[in-house]
Amino acid sequence: MSSSDLGPTIEAAVILPLPPQFTKQKRTPTLKQKICKITLLLVSVLTLSALVFLASVSFSNYNQCDRTCKLKFCSSADCFLSKMASKRSVKKCTCQNGAVLNRKLERVNTTAIDAALVEYCVCNSVECATVQANSAPSVFLHKGPCGHCSNPADFQIYKETALTLTKSSTKAAVASIFSKQKAINQMTKIGLSDKCSECWVGNMQNTLVHCFWTCAFGSRASCENGHLSKCLQCDEDYSGKYFRDCAGMTRRRAGITSDICRQNGEIVDK
Repeated sequence: MSSSDLGPTIEAAVILPLPPQFTKQKRTPTLKQKICKITLLLVSVLTLSALVFLASVSFSNYNQCDRTCKLKFCSSADCFLSKMASKRSVKKCTCQNGAVLNRKLERVNTTAIDAALVEYCVCNSVECATVQANSAPSVFLHKGPCGHCSNPADFQIYKETALTLTKSSTKAAVASIFSKQKAINQMTKIGLSDKCSECWVGNMQNTLVHCFWTCAFGSRASCENGHLSKCLQCDEDYSGKYFRDCAGMTRRRAGITSDICRQNGEIVDK
């Protein structure tokens, strides 16, 4: 038998195409698939941006060393609105006088501070002044020494906004993350004086440093089951003394009942 009788050789064999089920076909994504991919990409970008933002706020200083040094060494409310030069490291502050302090503050019981007060802020038609309890008249502006919020005009705003000031200040606190001045502007729009508003915003930024994670992922309600929310309690513990030393007048000291939960004896009886 000759080789020609064996049919075509391998070299001459015709290669037949594979059936369709064995070929890899390129598919065009549907509109729904395209939308899903874009949505996933946007969510990923937004999530990453949010994490970067949260981390940057958490580690921002917000002039904390300035407040820490003032709380330690200021003896008057005027000192709290002046510039106290300081240097900072990761955990420490070097004050203008060379003292080195922990950057973050310790918790303080403001109820105990108010209970121990022996001074009152008293106003006449011209000015307000701090007097001792034994010489205080029956009519006074608030318990405790005078500060930058200690005046009849700010007292009236406290009364008029007793049930809304907490909500308004929370909005200003969000603005303070980006700009101190914008937050001050929001507080002055409520009607508070410039210096009083500055004390409020100093309190806000102090709370940002000490309570950011507690407030960012917890309730910011004014009242929870008859008690302060964890966010407001954190603000009270870490920023309450700063605010008192700067502002002088708080709503509790002025005998004003607000939307914030207070226990018996915390609000001054006028």
